[in-house]
Amino acid sequence: MKNLKLGAKFLSVGFLAVVIPIIIIGIVSVYESTKNISDFARQSMSNTAESLAETLGIGLNEQLITIRNISYTNSVIAAAEKVAKVGEEKSRQEIANAEKQLIKIKNAEGDRVSSVNLVGRDGIFIASSDMKTFKGTNVAAREYFIEALKGTPNVGSVVFSVTTGRVVCTAAIPIYSSTGKDITGVAMIALNLKFLTNIFERMKVGKGGYPYIVGNDGLYVFHPVKENILKANIFQIKSMGTVSELVKQGKSGIAEYTLDGVR
Repeated sequence: MKNLKLGAKFLSVGFLAVVIPIIIIGIVSVYESTKNISDFARQSMSNTAESLAETLGIGLNEQLITIRNISYTNSVIAAAEKVAKVGEEKSRQEIANAEKQLIKIKNAEGDRVSSVNLVGRDGIFIASSDMKTFKGTNVAAREYFIEALKGTPNVGSVVFSVTTGRVVCTAAIPIYSSTGKDITGVAMIALNLKFLTNIFERMKVGKGGYPYIVGNDGLYVFHPVKENILKANIFQIKSMGTVSELVKQGKSGIAEYTLDGVR
């Protein structure tokens, strides 16, 4: 794993679950002294982690509101309901109307999202802001789709988009019938995580320190060394065992660890 060249004591602080369980914030700060880190420094980094977590949480919540509004759109409800009743072949007009709406929403969101989609109960895409790319795509086995079909709005794991190469995560929410009784499909939006992590790229912590984000699977979601993103896993770094335990338990905390042979 390629790492930043840091030569001192490391402190990993503030593993904070943000809105959804996939995002955990970490702060690394570097100290030239081998003496105990002061309470002030610990509190400062803890506050920074909390502030970043809140910022990321607000950004994700805004996107969850967007996907919720999509699920309330008349054309989307009509298309999902008719496809569920009579199939796609007899629902062409409703699908076309829904697709126009999804394209309009995607254009309004700009590059913050990769795509806006309507998916049937079978997991197959019915309509999309980019149907040319996603036609025939089946997400029936994806956890975010399964949870949404159960009635639970959620955000799935962070992945590299196969169409854009960007780091994205998918928000999914159930679509209910016009009566509000039955789930007829799922609305999904693929979020470009970069628009939520720009603040991390600009931020410095102490002398040579930096913030990072890992998923609850241990993979880096954001890291200043781009090669680490969605490739390096802290669960596989022996020296980060204490940090890994905090992540696995979803707890806030402070843990010292060794990186590149330096404690």
